[in-house]
Amino acid sequence: NQLFGSSEKMFYSAMEIKSDNKEIYYYLARTHEENRNYSIAISYYNKYYGFSGETDILVHIGYLYGVQGKFSSAYDYYKRASEIDPENPSPYFFTGLTRLWEAKYNEARESIKLAIAKKNTEETYYFYLAVADEKLGDVDGAIESLKAALKNNPSSGRAYNYLGYIYAEKNINIEEALKLVK
Repeated sequence: NQLFGSSEKMFYSAMEIKSDNKEIYYYLARTHEENRNYSIAISYYNKYYGFSGETDILVHIGYLYGVQGKFSSAYDYYKRASEIDPENPSPYFFTGLTRLWEAKYNEARESIKLAIAKKNTEETYYFYLAVADEKLGDVDGAIESLKAALKNNPSSGRAYNYLGYIYAEKNINIEEALKLVK
């Protein structure tokens, strides 16, 4: 219900009662993240990771560093996660996403392709691959990536919209572009 202040107080009270409950740290991190107190959120996610050992938490911490523009720290966490669980596609995808934020499109594309090689059924991976492709001027690649995104999630409004706008901007498949955007 977006009552993060009240939730935070309750989690701190719960921590006083039982400080070894990993879930308390996770939800404290979430409340601080929602309030954009990223440094505190990262601290609690690290505590949660100490209890859980979940590599996706390392990836999420990296993402939070990336959101703040602290790219070096973000990459450190992604690397750590990929070293622990090399078959997990998330660190590779989020490395690519962070590279997009830095406008390092070739590196973004390569990282996202690594994620797709690990798991090729994620619409999101293909969507952001299309972003990298388009930024690099590879319109055909972007179109193919968006078609793959739609194959994996036929209800992806963002992929339909993006593909429609690419068609419209390139003045190709105009009737289809209109249908896609609608």
